[in-house]
Amino acid sequence: MIPVGLDGYRQDYRLLSSVRQGVAIVLIAAVVAWLPGVVSAQTLEILNRAAIAAIGAIGLNLLTGTCGLISIGHAGFLALGGMVAAILSQFPWLPFPAILACSAIAGGVVGIGVGLPALRLRGLYLVLSTLAFYYLFLYGVRVWQSHLSSVVALTGLSLPAPDLGIVQITSGRAWFYLLGAALAGVSLISLNLLRSRTGRAWLAIRDHELVAASMGIHAPYFKLVAFTISSAIAGFAGALLAYYNGTFSADFYTIELSIIYFAMIIIGGLGSIFGAILGALFVTAIPPLITAAVTTVGVPSAWQVAYVIPMEVVLYGLLIVLVLLFWPGGLIALWRRAHESLRTWPLGRAL
Repeated sequence: MIPVGLDGYRQDYRLLSSVRQGVAIVLIAAVVAWLPGVVSAQTLEILNRAAIAAIGAIGLNLLTGTCGLISIGHAGFLALGGMVAAILSQFPWLPFPAILACSAIAGGVVGIGVGLPALRLRGLYLVLSTLAFYYLFLYGVRVWQSHLSSVVALTGLSLPAPDLGIVQITSGRAWFYLLGAALAGVSLISLNLLRSRTGRAWLAIRDHELVAASMGIHAPYFKLVAFTISSAIAGFAGALLAYYNGTFSADFYTIELSIIYFAMIIIGGLGSIFGAILGALFVTAIPPLITAAVTTVGVPSAWQVAYVIPMEVVLYGLLIVLVLLFWPGGLIALWRRAHESLRTWPLGRAL
């Protein structure tokens, strides 16, 4: 309960600022629940992968967009969560939620170790330290994978379908509801973090660390908390991704995957939970849309493999440059401008 003396700040502590927002969320939830029954299997696949990507993007956005710490090793934490899930899934007596929790805990614990250099490093030096973690960890995972059976070394470690006791997650529709619930939970936790003392400290550190320290904010502590929470969310997303793919292999977690996650949070909007979700959906939908477009035009499959698919990373880089030049706030800024224009129409300025 908020003390009477702080009643003027009550609005800042509310998750929803109006009844209209609550009604909008209920309507969105109803549409999302109705969606799997009307979309195609391919669209459902895109939505499921976008939900997993959005969870990982939210974790990176808390670290980079909110706290201002740049990490290029996000794919390493996704690999960590997937590896823990792949190992623990071999024990049938371990329930699926417990495996997800262990993957998140492992990510958080390793995040503490990786975040320790952030107490002294910043800028390019911090980026290089996280990049070093990525290469060292992925090298260790590849060595571990190569010492397993020859089949696992080539194809990866298989994971069974998640079992929640009352239902087994096998269909795309079941996955949609599971991932939607996971994304909603992570989003709610993250939104509450941003409204808490920790979130406000992250924003102060991002804007000006020296000023934040002069205000009594212990910057090293909150930086370490940011790394821990971001890594835990990434580990959770990595476990979901491994289960969804049905296999874990170190070859999947390339450095390009970290770049793709950076594209998600920049295109969606740095520092925004909803922006991370929009960016994840946008970036995840690009490859299948490109494939569908070039197939419709009649581009041969050999050309697609040789030219179109490798150009996807270049396209992500181009999108980042365009967003930084023309829409620095990302998709969420365009959304807010559109909302403001509609709210004040016909007096509002055009987009």
